[in-house]
Amino acid sequence: LFFVMNPYPGMTHKYYTFKYLADNAKPVVYANYAVGEGTRNAANFNSLSDMSYLWRYYLERPSENIRVAKYHPLLARFKRLRVVGAAKSDLMASIAHKNSIRRKVILAPHHSVPGNKTPLSIGNFDIYADLFLRLPVMFPQIDWVFRPHPLLFWTMKTVGFWKDGDGEAYMDKMRSYKNVEIQDAGDYYDAFVNSDAIIQDSGSFLAEYHISGHPQCYILRDKSVEQTQFNNFGRKMLEYTYRAYSEHDIIQFITNVVIQGDDTLKERREKFVAEELKYNYPHASEAIVED
Repeated sequence: LFFVMNPYPGMTHKYYTFKYLADNAKPVVYANYAVGEGTRNAANFNSLSDMSYLWRYYLERPSENIRVAKYHPLLARFKRLRVVGAAKSDLMASIAHKNSIRRKVILAPHHSVPGNKTPLSIGNFDIYADLFLRLPVMFPQIDWVFRPHPLLFWTMKTVGFWKDGDGEAYMDKMRSYKNVEIQDAGDYYDAFVNSDAIIQDSGSFLAEYHISGHPQCYILRDKSVEQTQFNNFGRKMLEYTYRAYSEHDIIQFITNVVIQGDDTLKERREKFVAEELKYNYPHASEAIVED
């Protein structure tokens, strides 16, 4: 039995692709690496022909079962789809929250700035890189966690926003602040649980951070991005998220929601998360093992 994390045949060794394993009579199991994907990239992902080779495809919620069955009728016909919940997020339930008198906010910029070589264009770091450097000074009473997407700095250079050395200089400046923690790899669920808010423009973090229960500020270049870059579920998640279209919006979120605690979306957000994102939480992994 093979549990494979990477569904893209062009990004993994041929011996670990779904097709190669299935062709060699090895049952292949997969659960989504991106929890609650709400961008248009989800359609590109679900249209991958290799998904039809799966022996089991574990899904996060009943509505996802309907969507995947549309793209892969063979998986539905042969009963290979199982709705178990978001196994990846089970980890959050076991993390103890550490009490702190200081607020903690995560900055998580995505790599998909204009000109990147993916179908996705939700990144705004080209606009807000300077603001992110100013925030630790503007709000010294807050502890900041800077967690850029691993491809962000490479993309900024590749598409021409930065030149050689700009990324290193940026990180040196960020590291110079005593109230900033740098995270460039590894698990992020501890940071999610032990933060008070996130400011971001990621794809999968939109759903995953909702599960933490804390408010988030989602940066959008303009209102048209919601229609062109997000699917129906993504737009639904954004309804329970504080959206920012400018520096002013971001600063207002920090001032009103983080510092003053005026989280007006809290009650509605918690209801949505309980109904849509916490299916079988936190027992999805157990359900996979039992199956």
